[in-house]
Amino acid sequence: MAGYRYITLDVFTDQAFGGNPLAVFPEAAGIGDGQIQAIAREFNLSETVFILPGSDGADADLRIFTPVRELPFAGHPTVGASLVLAREERIGATATLGVEAGMVAVVLADGGATITAPQPARTLASPAPDADNVALALGLPPGDVAAGQGAPIICTAGADFLFAGAVSRQALARARPGSPDGDTVGTALVALDDLPDGIVHMRMFAPGAGIAEDPATGGAAAALPAYLRHIGRPSPAFVIHQGDDMGRPSRIAVTVTTDDAGADTVRIGGGGRVMSEGEFFL
Repeated sequence: MAGYRYITLDVFTDQAFGGNPLAVFPEAAGIGDGQIQAIAREFNLSETVFILPGSDGADADLRIFTPVRELPFAGHPTVGASLVLAREERIGATATLGVEAGMVAVVLADGGATITAPQPARTLASPAPDADNVALALGLPPGDVAAGQGAPIICTAGADFLFAGAVSRQALARARPGSPDGDTVGTALVALDDLPDGIVHMRMFAPGAGIAEDPATGGAAAALPAYLRHIGRPSPAFVIHQGDDMGRPSRIAVTVTTDDAGADTVRIGGGGRVMSEGEFFL
């Protein structure tokens, strides 16, 4: 029977029981694919991340799993893994981590980590449900989800999300997780009435990935600038408030750099707090 060390953290917070819980396996080499998915299902957190030796010049590679599937990129596992690697002095103030979606640059400072999304934020041509269908899926009446310029659209910065606009902060608070049937991407719902005031209120639901609601979603945070640009409300820097409506306040700092071709490079950052350490036996 082999034992594998794990650490749990609350990420995108500096408070215990805030942010998004995460399990990190710092030395995951030797765990088989079927076992990795089973471990993630056993922890039953939004994501569990497995750290592997780096390839293609990366300091380490990450594999990221929800309870039911592997993800090409996710923010809070990447930030959390970076904090664990720094805590164990396996990386310095800067590092590069490999994920399925590409390479992630990491900068560590002041007890937190800032990561650069592996791909520019952009909208996708994939068909999206209309506003009324999104409202229905989230238990909202027609009209609570914006149509027109704020209509739902799929965006990505390495992981795909359906973005939709709640017409008010109150409408955002009324949303409820929908059914997992037919879900292929998470739904990120953004309150439109307080943009662009330096704070973005967001919730993210992904029952099809085994996540009824996520307290903090770095992958959606990295893709959000594409949605803001799409609706004509771009911002070079803001803080996402997420998790408040489920009792796990999370804060994600976002900065956006746009190149001459109009591509948005997105950096997201936040802190984390170690909550437990243990050994998992296989």
